[in-house]
Amino acid sequence: MAQKIDADVARMRAAYAAGDVRQARAVARELAQGKDEEAARLLAATEVDRRAFAIGGAALALGLLYLFAFILLR
Repeated sequence: MAQKIDADVARMRAAYAAGDVRQARAVARELAQGKDEEAARLLAATEVDRRAFAIGGAALALGLLYLFAFILLR
């Protein structure tokens, strides 16, 4: 059992080091169910920042508003 967990942690680390965050997160989800702390840290570190998406969406909407106003008032 411990060897399987060690192998999964090694697989998670290798996927993350290779830049395959999707695969690393998939393995980490499985390991986090078994209360693996390293997997939980990886999931927390690679979580999507919803505030950044909201700020980016607002900036994009404001830019489009300015573009439409420029086109209509021209």
